[in-house]
Amino acid sequence: MRPSHRPDGPGTRRAGGPRAVLALALLALFTLATPLAAQAGRIAGRVVNPQGEPVVAGQVAVQGTQLRTSTDVQGRYTLAGVPAGSHTVTATALGYSTKTVTGVTVTAGGTATLDLSLAGAALLLEGVTVTAEAERGSTGALLSDRRNAATVQDAIGADQISQTPDGDAAAAVRRVPGVSVVDGKYVYVRGLGERYGQTTLNGASLPSPIPDRKAVPLDIIPTALLESVVTAKTYSPDQPGDYAGGLVQIETRSAPTERVLRASSTFGFVQGATGQPGLTYGGGGFLGFDDGARGLPAGIHRNAPANGLPADPSARAALVRDLTAAPWGPGDADVPFNGGFGLAYGNEVNVLGRPLGVVGTLSWSSGVSQPEDRAERIFAISGDAPVEQADFAATATAREATLGALFNASMRINGTDRVTGTVVYNRLAETEARVLSGTYQNVGPYVDQYRVRYVENTLASTQLRGEHFMAGLGDLSFKWRMAYSYAGRLEPGTRTAIYTASEEDAPRLFAFSRTESGLLLHQDLSDNAWNPGVDLKLPVPFLGSTATFGFGGQADLRDRGVYARRIRLGAQSLSAADQALSPTQLFTADHIGDGAGQLSLSEATFAGDNYDASFRVWAGYAMVDAEILPRLRLAGGARIESATMEVTPANPLGLTLAEYPAAQLENTDILPGVNLTWQATADMNVRAAVSQTVARPQFRELAPYLYADYFGGQTLVGNPYLERTRILNTDLRWEWFLGSGSVLAVSGFYKRFDAPIEPLALVLGTNPALTYANADQAELYGTELELRGNLGRLSPALQELSLNTNVTLVHSSVTAGDARVFRFDQPLEPAVIAGSSASRPLFGQSPYVVNAGLTWDHARTGSTATVLFNRFGRRLDAFGGLDLPDVYEEGRTQLDFTLEQALPRGIALKLSGTRLLGDQVRFTQSFPNGDKVVTRQYDLGRAFSLGLSWEP
Repeated sequence: MRPSHRPDGPGTRRAGGPRAVLALALLALFTLATPLAAQAGRIAGRVVNPQGEPVVAGQVAVQGTQLRTSTDVQGRYTLAGVPAGSHTVTATALGYSTKTVTGVTVTAGGTATLDLSLAGAALLLEGVTVTAEAERGSTGALLSDRRNAATVQDAIGADQISQTPDGDAAAAVRRVPGVSVVDGKYVYVRGLGERYGQTTLNGASLPSPIPDRKAVPLDIIPTALLESVVTAKTYSPDQPGDYAGGLVQIETRSAPTERVLRASSTFGFVQGATGQPGLTYGGGGFLGFDDGARGLPAGIHRNAPANGLPADPSARAALVRDLTAAPWGPGDADVPFNGGFGLAYGNEVNVLGRPLGVVGTLSWSSGVSQPEDRAERIFAISGDAPVEQADFAATATAREATLGALFNASMRINGTDRVTGTVVYNRLAETEARVLSGTYQNVGPYVDQYRVRYVENTLASTQLRGEHFMAGLGDLSFKWRMAYSYAGRLEPGTRTAIYTASEEDAPRLFAFSRTESGLLLHQDLSDNAWNPGVDLKLPVPFLGSTATFGFGGQADLRDRGVYARRIRLGAQSLSAADQALSPTQLFTADHIGDGAGQLSLSEATFAGDNYDASFRVWAGYAMVDAEILPRLRLAGGARIESATMEVTPANPLGLTLAEYPAAQLENTDILPGVNLTWQATADMNVRAAVSQTVARPQFRELAPYLYADYFGGQTLVGNPYLERTRILNTDLRWEWFLGSGSVLAVSGFYKRFDAPIEPLALVLGTNPALTYANADQAELYGTELELRGNLGRLSPALQELSLNTNVTLVHSSVTAGDARVFRFDQPLEPAVIAGSSASRPLFGQSPYVVNAGLTWDHARTGSTATVLFNRFGRRLDAFGGLDLPDVYEEGRTQLDFTLEQALPRGIALKLSGTRLLGDQVRFTQSFPNGDKVVTRQYDLGRAFSLGLSWEP
């Protein structure tokens, strides 16, 4: 495992990898921005069989010409140099009936899209002729893929995303049935948290840049980069086996078959925030890159404790200068407008006589939020009633800058083989300045807390993949990929200062004796992952049809390094005049030193702040996809995963550490999965699925070390005795595809969890804390209902209206049982804590989620309007423990709209509004005496934006 704590310069950060990726993407994008001459007309599309599988090595020809080509391993084809006009296209393939399509219109420099479905020759001995319009209407992109998929899945594509005000993948995916989004970024499928989810990018697993969470924060990925987001809700052995809620499969934009150029910009504001007085934390560029002023001072050695200032005067002056380079408190500035821009270019060109499809996108956006009516409260319990311990009013201003770049190049080596390279770079930087003011009985009692914080989240991925067809080996299809992903999180200089007073009207004075006050927090996480994979498919005759045997292997090889420092500027005593100074006035060079009445430097790093971790999964699978009875399809098999997780403490500062057990988890699991699809009619499927999957603990949960937030946060301690969770999944779905993009579906599901990992309260000495433990078992069951389609079916007057709605109802319960946990007083063997008989829902699980969307599309005027509705139910947010009630996030409703108008010369305007009903976020506790108290609340406010795009 590559260590994260290197002997490089103090305060340095490795940024060459992801920045090199960004430079490559930008270079490729702007190289492509030179307009190319218009090509001759093209016909392009995909050829599939009745099950939706690609027809490989099929022949597609334009009658009356010499133009002919073959399909690749995805069933895709491109016919270039087609004269303008109306043509007849013929598709043939061994084992399939010939299909002829008339009326395919090609324009000069344009591309006609023609997807084809070939019937098996055993079912239809003679060829068939249809019109181009009829053939296009029978295949519906994502709905067609869903209809013919072997698993239960839902999706949202680029066209549907364009009808929403959503700017990132997290906002877009919550339109999918059964999906809710927590904290605006973490995806919960069917009420299950990120522990039970998995995210892939173009088929490769993505690491998370969040230290103690598995989930990838999808708000880091702009919608401008997306082709589709598919959520697989049942397991297939060719996919990773560590999910139960859903596998979120993100596909980036692929290369077009014709020249595409698009430029766009947006301008927006938030009601009650934009233009109003706000807070700011200076530093960093507008693209979201820190300028270094906030980082760990160069005079603080990376591998040695910082206790006192250097004796050398010049070194001392340099260190003090770095400590005060960034402000220690919020500044004042009016809240600016939101905005952004995007640029995309794509084309297919000839390189060495072969077609090379290229696409590049670049997007940047900036947004500011300043929640209104924000409050933070802490309660204790006396008898059965709440006792208020803290009550803060908060002012917080957060500025976000999101940068996304994509470059994709795909070359057809021959008629059937293709090689594709993809580079993706995403960066989300957030600056937050916050002031909490109120009462806190344990500190003040009257307290002001100032905090300034800057966080960079980086996600970069490079991938090379190939698709090949080997006719000489029984029509074997062979796919391979090699992917490298980097996830990084940098928090270079979170600064906190606490001021207290004994009387409400008395001046607040700097609390120099509080260990949380005068604290500088530096955190640097890097996660490097390699994902090689090989997939092979071999068709064989079976009961008068064709069965496909699939087998292959993948690996998920991940190394993580976490480096953290806590540096404190405190004092034995300060004058009353100095204590009354604001943070920006107090934390200056004049007040830092080793003398009496000055702020001195000391190390405050926790023993558990630094660790290295590794994760190794080697997997292989075998499966079959076959029609075992007329209209009954079976896709099933098994996967074997050998997984090893290790969490090793890192002690770069040479701190005194007790001997704790190593955190190591090794398991080999056989994970079977069976999906049955009965085609009741040509337009109706009934699906059933059963599978066994697993959920593994996260790195931080395995580390047996104490860690906590520096102010007001809950103390957490890891548990090296955690075991992985085994999950039994069962699903049933009926779906009716009504044509023209319409579908009606009803689903039911049940899941049983053996040894689920859940939070558990315990006492460390006399202080309450939280750890993680395996409960006995849990279960979850529910149903989903989905309806989407054109309302013209009801009345011709409604032909321009389309409805998309879905409802998910879920129930879950957890049975605790005895728990094996880590304790500091007996560190080398587990302690057993008796479980509670009370049951509760799984964390983050909403009892219901409702999505609805109504779209008006007026083709004659180029006008489109969409109204979107989202509602989720009350969900468990935090475990109370020690007789305290659990904390719940109350359910809320969101209403959004978009209005888009096409204008001449390829220009379009888009007006969007979000949170039109307001967005009052509330977290509550319900006490035994019947009191229901609000522990946290805020309102993000209504937001509006105006976008302008141009496609020449």
